[in-house]
Amino acid sequence: MIEKIQSWFASQKNIATNAILSSVLSACFTLLLTPLLKNGKQGYPDLIVGSTTWNDFYKTFDYYFMAAFLVSFIVFYLIGVVVLKKTNGIRFLENMEGSEAKHSIQSVMLGFFSFLAGTTMLRGSLPHVELMLYGCMAAASYFYISDQDREKALLRFSSVVIFPVFAYFSMIAATALLKWLAPEWMIGHKAFAAKAITGLTLISFAFSAIAFRKWPTITIRRILMLSQCATPLLLLVFINQTYFYQNNIHSNGYSARLSIFVGIAIVLLFLSHAFLWVRNANRDLAGIQDLVMTPALIPIAVFIAFRIPQYTAFASDDFHLGEIMIAWQQIFGFHQQMYTDFVSVQGIGGMLYGAINDFLLNGTMETVTQSYAVFTALFVAVTAFLLSRTVGNMWALLISTFILPNTDRIYFVPIVLLVLANKKLLSRPMIWLQLWLVLSAVHSFFNPSVGMATSLASFPFAVVMVIKTIKEKWPSFYWNRHRVPFAGILILNAAAAVVLFKPFLGLVGFLIDNGSLNTTAYGITFIRDKVVPDYFPHLFSSALLNKLLWETFRIGGLLLSFILFWYIGMREIRNQGTKWRLTPTLVMAISAGLLVITVMPYSMGRIDPASINRPGTITLMFFGAVLPVAFALLLKSKSNRLWVIMAGLLLGMKYVFVYQPVPYIQAKAIENIYVPNEAKYVEGEKVGLPMLGHSYMENAKLEDILNFHSTLNGLLRQGETYYDLTDRSLYYYVANKRVPALYSADFLAANERIQSKVISKLEAEKPAVVWAGPSIRHDGGPSSLRSYRIYRWLLEQGYRYDSVNGLDFLLSPDRYREVFDKSLSQVNEIPASPTWSKQQEAGRSVISAPHTLVVNKNETGWHHEVVTVPIHGATEFLIQADPDFQVTGGDGISYVNVDFLDRDQRQIGNYTSSYLSSGTHFMDTFSVPPITASMKVGLVITESTFGTFTFRNIALNAIVKGKTSDSEAFAEAYNLLGMNKLFYLKDIQSIGVAWGRNFPTLQERLQTRPIDFPVPQIHSVEEAAPATYRIVGDDPYWVWSFPKALTGSDNDFVAIDFGAETKGTFVGQLYWSLDGESFREDRSVVFRANDGKVLIPLGSSPSWLLSRHITGLRLDIDRFEGRQIQLNNIAFYKLVK
Repeated sequence: MIEKIQSWFASQKNIATNAILSSVLSACFTLLLTPLLKNGKQGYPDLIVGSTTWNDFYKTFDYYFMAAFLVSFIVFYLIGVVVLKKTNGIRFLENMEGSEAKHSIQSVMLGFFSFLAGTTMLRGSLPHVELMLYGCMAAASYFYISDQDREKALLRFSSVVIFPVFAYFSMIAATALLKWLAPEWMIGHKAFAAKAITGLTLISFAFSAIAFRKWPTITIRRILMLSQCATPLLLLVFINQTYFYQNNIHSNGYSARLSIFVGIAIVLLFLSHAFLWVRNANRDLAGIQDLVMTPALIPIAVFIAFRIPQYTAFASDDFHLGEIMIAWQQIFGFHQQMYTDFVSVQGIGGMLYGAINDFLLNGTMETVTQSYAVFTALFVAVTAFLLSRTVGNMWALLISTFILPNTDRIYFVPIVLLVLANKKLLSRPMIWLQLWLVLSAVHSFFNPSVGMATSLASFPFAVVMVIKTIKEKWPSFYWNRHRVPFAGILILNAAAAVVLFKPFLGLVGFLIDNGSLNTTAYGITFIRDKVVPDYFPHLFSSALLNKLLWETFRIGGLLLSFILFWYIGMREIRNQGTKWRLTPTLVMAISAGLLVITVMPYSMGRIDPASINRPGTITLMFFGAVLPVAFALLLKSKSNRLWVIMAGLLLGMKYVFVYQPVPYIQAKAIENIYVPNEAKYVEGEKVGLPMLGHSYMENAKLEDILNFHSTLNGLLRQGETYYDLTDRSLYYYVANKRVPALYSADFLAANERIQSKVISKLEAEKPAVVWAGPSIRHDGGPSSLRSYRIYRWLLEQGYRYDSVNGLDFLLSPDRYREVFDKSLSQVNEIPASPTWSKQQEAGRSVISAPHTLVVNKNETGWHHEVVTVPIHGATEFLIQADPDFQVTGGDGISYVNVDFLDRDQRQIGNYTSSYLSSGTHFMDTFSVPPITASMKVGLVITESTFGTFTFRNIALNAIVKGKTSDSEAFAEAYNLLGMNKLFYLKDIQSIGVAWGRNFPTLQERLQTRPIDFPVPQIHSVEEAAPATYRIVGDDPYWVWSFPKALTGSDNDFVAIDFGAETKGTFVGQLYWSLDGESFREDRSVVFRANDGKVLIPLGSSPSWLLSRHITGLRLDIDRFEGRQIQLNNIAFYKLVK
C-alpha cells in the first residue's frame, strides 16, 4: 500500500513540484512584504466619501497584497523552471494507467470521498444523506471491483450509481405534476410523497446494483433512457407554485405566458427524448457519456438551481431591489436612452429581469421573485448545455448541479469561457473572433465590471486568433466559398455597430466616470474587523483564527484558483511538446487564470465583512464550475485520479454555500409558498398602484408605500416626477415615475464627473419635489457628504424643507408657496416665573427663581410642570430650548416630556426628547395623535446631578398650514431643523485627514477665499514658539472673531494645517457662531487629526451653508493636555469643480 502511495506521488511532474514550492515561497515573500505594503496612505482624486474614508483605511493595500502574491508566484515559478532544468529536476514518471478496474472505480470513490471531505471541512459536520449515499456506492462497488475489464466495469458501476439519481428526479417530476394537477390533494399527502421518494430511491439503488452486473449493456441503456424520460416535468415547478395564506391555497402570480413558455420547453425536451430513443435505443453503450442524455441534464440542472420564491419581493431592501427593477421600466417604459438619460449600474443584467417580468410574467411586483427564478434558469440551462458539449454529459451532470453562482453578476462568465474553449470553434479562428467580439460586447453591457475583466482575460487568445486568421487566409477562404453568408455577416456587424455606437460610447463614459470610484467610494477593506458569518464554521475559540480561516477560503480561494489554473495551463503546454496549439484546456485555464487578475478591482473592491461577497462568489464560481471543467478536460487525454479527487474536493467546498438538504430538494415540488397570517394581500390597481400587482407584503411596508403614494400625489402635478435623495430607488418603480437625473440614487453619484452630469439634468428638469427621507444611508453618509455638489445645488436653488405625513421633502420655492405656504405660529411659551415641583418626593426644600432651578445634592426626579396647552387643530409642533447648566456634581441630564391628552384629560400618547446638553440649542418636531385635545409639557431632570439649571428659553410652536407666517424667524428655524435632520452629521471622523493629505491633488477643485484670520484668543493654551502652542489646561481652544461676517456658501471648506510639532492623533471640534451669538454644539464639527493638513467640509452642515452672518470660529482640542500643537495655517476654500 505504501509503495502504491509513493508511486502515485512520484508520478507527479516537475510542474507540480515547482507550483507547490513557488506557492510557499510567494506566500512567505508576500508576508514579509506586508509591513512595507501597509505603510501607505489612500489617495483620493476627488472629494469622495466611502467606507474606507471614515477611518482613513488604506484600501489599495488589498490590491497590492494580492498582486504581490501573484507576481511573486510567477517570478518564483520561472526561476524554478530554470533551476529544475539545470538540475534535470525530478524524474518524470508517466501517469498511472492501471489496467485493473479497481483503479477507475477507486478514483470515483476517492472523488466522492473528497467531496464529502470538502463539505465536512467547511460545514463542521458530515452531511448524513450524502454519507449514506457514499456507503451505498461502496457496497455496490464490491460487485464490480474484481472485474478485470476496466472500461466494462467502470461503465456498469457508473450505471449503478446514475440510475437511482434519475429515478429520484423522475419521482420528484411526477410529484410536481401531481401538485400542478391537484394542489389541494398534495397538501394532505406531502409527507407520504416525501417518504415514498426516499424509499423508492433506495430500492432503485439496490435494484441497479444487483441487476446491472449481468444484464446486457443495451438493456441497461434502455432502462437508463426510460428513467430520464420524466425529468422535463421538473420544469413544472416554475408554474405550479401556490401560496398558503390563512389556511387556504391561492394561485397568486399565475401567468399564462410563463405557462406557455414552460410548456413549450417541456414539449421540446420530450421530443428530444423521443428522437434520442429512436436513434440510440438499439445501440450498445459506448462509454459513460452515453449514460446521460442532454434533455435530462438541462431540467435537472435547472431544478437544482431553482429556489422556492419568497412570498414577497419586498423582503429585499429598496435600494438593491430598485437597482434591478427600474432599468427596464426607465428605458422601455419611459423611453430613456441607456447611459445618456438613465444609467443602470446593473447593466443589461438588470434589464433582463424586467424583460422576463414583463414578457413572461405580469410585469408587476407580484411576480418579481418568479422573474429571479426564470432569470437563473435561463443561464443555468445554457451553461449546462455548453458543459455537455465541452466535457460530456456525465461531467456536465456532476458540475451543473453546482454551477449556480452566488450573484447574478457572474452568471455570464462560465458561458463565455465554455464558448471560447469549444474545440470546434478553436479550429475556426475567424468565427471564434466573431463570437469573441459579440460575447465581449454583450458581457460588458451585461455587467461592465466583470464583462470588461473577462474580455481582457481572453484578449491574448483573440490576438492569437487574429494572427491565425491572417496567416491562414480565412477571410479569402470564406469570401470564395461562402460569399453570400460572409457578406450577410459583414452587413449584420455593420448594422450592430451603428445601433450600438451611442450606447457603447455611453458605456465607455460610464466606465470613465466610475473608474476611480471602486476603491475610494465603494471599497471595503477585508482587514477591517474580525466578523465571520454565522453559516461559516467557527472551529476555533479565537476570533482572529476564525477570521483567518474565513479569509483563507474567501480571499485565499482566489489565490489557490490562480495557482491551479497556472498549473493546468503549464501542464497542457508541456504535454503538447514542440507542436504547440490552442486546446480547450489551455484556453480555459489561461483565460480563467488571467481573469483572477483582471477581475481584481471588482473581486477585491467591496468586501463586506460578514458576507461571501465578491471575492467569495468569484472563488465559488471557479471551485464549482471552471476548475472542475479544466480537470475534466485534462481527464479526456490522460486519466489520473488526482483530478477526480481535486474536482470532488472543489465541488464539495462549493456545495457548502449552495447546500440543499434532500428534504428541501423534494420540497421544491411539494411545498407551497408560506405566507404569514399577518401579511396583507393588496390589489395594486384598487389602491392606485398597479405596479404592485396582487401582492402579499408586511402591513408596515404596505402602509409605507400607500403613505408615500398619497403624499407624493398631493405634492406633484400631472406629468411631474420627483428626484430621490433617499436611495430608495424601488419607489420609482412602484409609483411608475421617471428617474429625472441619470442615476436613481445619489449614493451612486460619488464624484465630480457624475454629480456634474446629475446637476445638468436637474437644471433642465427643475423638479418641484425632492424626496429626502426617511432614507437608506449607506457607508457614504448623508447626501451632504456623499454627493456634496448635488446637496449644495439644491440648497442654493432655495429648496425648502417640509415634513408631510412622516416623510421628508425638499420643495422648490414655487411649489412650497403654492402647495403649503407653511408657517410656524407661536402657541405658548414657558411663563417668566414658573412653578417648580418635585415628583414623588414632597417635603424637600426648593429654591425657585425665574427660569432657574437649583437641585440639591442627591435629589433626583425633578419635574418642571409648564402648562397644559390646547392644540387648536394643529398636528405637528416645533419645540426649542436653550439650557445652560452650571453643575457641580456632574453632567446635567434633562429632557422635555410631552403627554398627549384627549378631551377628558386622559393620556393617549407621549413624546420624549433626546437629552438636552448644556450650551446647545435644542430643536425638534413631533406629531400628535389624531384625537389629541391638549398637551401637558414638562421638563425632567434625572440622574444624581446637582447644581443650577438655567433655561433661557423654552418655546412650543405649532406648525400650521395655509396661514401667513406670524414669525419669519420660526419659519427659518423650522426649515433649518429639517435640513439638519437630513444632512447634518456632527462627527466626520477621519474624512478631513484623508482629504487633507490629498490636498495637492484636490487643490485644483478649490478656490482660496481672501479671508485674513485675526490673532486668535486662546484658553488653556500658551504659545511656546511662533505658531506652536502647548496645552496647559483641560479646556484648550482658539477663537477667531471676524470683523466682517462670512457667507457659508462662499466658504465650503476650511483647511487647518497642523505642523510637524503636533505629535500624535487627537480629536478636534470646530464651532462657528452667528451674529455674535455664543458657540453651540449644533453648530460644530468633530474631526480626527494629526500632523498635516485637515480639510473640513463645513458646508455639509446646512446651518453653515445657509448662513450669511458667520462671525466667529472656535477650535477645541480634546484629551491632549501637556502636548504641543503647531498651527501653521488656517484658510477657507470654495468648491469650484
